[in-house]
Amino acid sequence: MKINRERVLTFYDKRRLWPPGTGSPVSAITGVIGEDLVLGLLCRHLNGKILSYGCKPEGSIGRRLDAWVSAGRKLYQVEVKNWCAHSMGGRTVPDDTPGVRKIAESNLKDFLTQPRNLEAIWKILGPMKPPASVGKANPIPLLALWAPVASPNRRSSSPPFWFDCNLSDYQGVIPKQYRKVAHRKIHIFSASLYLRSLQSKVINLPMPRAEERIKCLQTLFG
Repeated sequence: MKINRERVLTFYDKRRLWPPGTGSPVSAITGVIGEDLVLGLLCRHLNGKILSYGCKPEGSIGRRLDAWVSAGRKLYQVEVKNWCAHSMGGRTVPDDTPGVRKIAESNLKDFLTQPRNLEAIWKILGPMKPPASVGKANPIPLLALWAPVASPNRRSSSPPFWFDCNLSDYQGVIPKQYRKVAHRKIHIFSASLYLRSLQSKVINLPMPRAEERIKCLQTLFG
């Protein structure tokens, strides 16, 4: 599925006023394509593939994640968050590199430490049952975000779109039920920063579920 790189970045990273009385279309559109957009960009980066959109816990109860993604011999249990400039507390992402880094560092701190976000974020550590086709595996927790995020401990001219966070730095905020886990770190991917690292105007992404949804919508109109 083809996307226009600059238009997608503008849509999600720039706050704007919509016509009075209509409301913002961002949440509705994200409901159709949001997770698939982030997963498509993640798979493009990893040269990976989605094994399943269902990522269930080992037992009969517990919080679910959004997808299983395989890349080479690695298996990732993935949680997607489409938080963007239009979300609660969201801000327009500036165009200059220092401005991007500043807001990316602020986002990471907010996402990983604010009380309202803790359960939604740290459930990524919960033990999940891998797909039967995989057999025995050691899944890697991967948080796939739309928004720019960056660690203040990793300085570079442009914040990287892929990095890891050591859990020892967040023991004070991780919910108790997720503290005693085998993982020592989580991987973090920023779809916004990844798109900014590319040059092509049009990018082809694996988004089969979103493509089917759009086809279904098209059959209802015209």
